[in-house]
Amino acid sequence: MTSPTANDFVTYDFSLIINKYMDKTLGTIQIAISILLILSILLQNRGSGLSETFGGSGNAYQTKRGFDKFLLMITVVLAVLFLGTSFYGFIQS
Repeated sequence: MTSPTANDFVTYDFSLIINKYMDKTLGTIQIAISILLILSILLQNRGSGLSETFGGSGNAYQTKRGFDKFLLMITVVLAVLFLGTSFYGFIQS
């Protein structure tokens, strides 16, 4: 009996396996990021009322502090992540 050679073993192309699951994973990540991005945008409140919606606010510009600043940074990070995952998905397809 001869010893097995390298040709006797089954080789797997792991890139095909990874690409198969990467599409589903990337889509799931994008959905999660988009939901978090929508929530972070909706939580930012500029004021209430219809006149302030169209820029009728009489207040001068105020710097963001505390939770508002944190929420702004989270929104920026989520937007960059969403753009990055979208670009990555575009490149991979």
